[in-house]
Amino acid sequence: MAMDPMDPNFPSQAYPPRKQGGSGLLWGLGIGCGLVLLLCCGGGVAFFVYARNMMDIKNDPAEVTAQAKGIVQIDLPDGLKPQSSVSMKIPFVGARMIMVMYQTDDGTGHAMLMEMSGGDAAAEAQMRAQLEAQAQQQGASQMQLTDVESRTIDLQVAGEPATFEIRKGKDSAGVEYIQASGSFKTQAGRGTLLLQVRADQYTEEQIEDSLRSIQ
Repeated sequence: MAMDPMDPNFPSQAYPPRKQGGSGLLWGLGIGCGLVLLLCCGGGVAFFVYARNMMDIKNDPAEVTAQAKGIVQIDLPDGLKPQSSVSMKIPFVGARMIMVMYQTDDGTGHAMLMEMSGGDAAAEAQMRAQLEAQAQQQGASQMQLTDVESRTIDLQVAGEPATFEIRKGKDSAGVEYIQASGSFKTQAGRGTLLLQVRADQYTEEQIEDSLRSIQ
């Protein structure tokens, strides 16, 4: 039986299955819902019902691209195509979350942009801490990799320092992947980028170029 990504038992650290279709959306929902639960203490089943009803999901590539540009300007590597976006208001903290998902045609590559905005100063500080923690944690657990090599890149985004991590390693089948993750300031709040692609389809230089293109 397929699991509902909005079910409380859905794993928040789910990584994308290697198949074409809606895996990018499920990947994003798994990450985003895990983060929202951290921000909304003790929401439980009632929160998930509320969240499902309040979600605005877009699948038109032009609309998805517009949502992404509203978060940040970034040149993603060729082949990562806009798939879907999800926006929703977060109860109790007066904030809004937007997630934009990209995917390669073969379903092995994914990228997600996420932004949290709104709320009071305390909520903004909490969002920043949670987004940075989520980026670091998710960067390490998008997929269980071995023989991992990692490095960081320090950039300036919207006038503030932002650190991104690039990781390279092999999955259980020996296929090599490149992952990138980081948190940064946006015009409306705080943003996070999570990216995962096959190393035989993309290079670290391409991924680094994308990170350096963030404005």
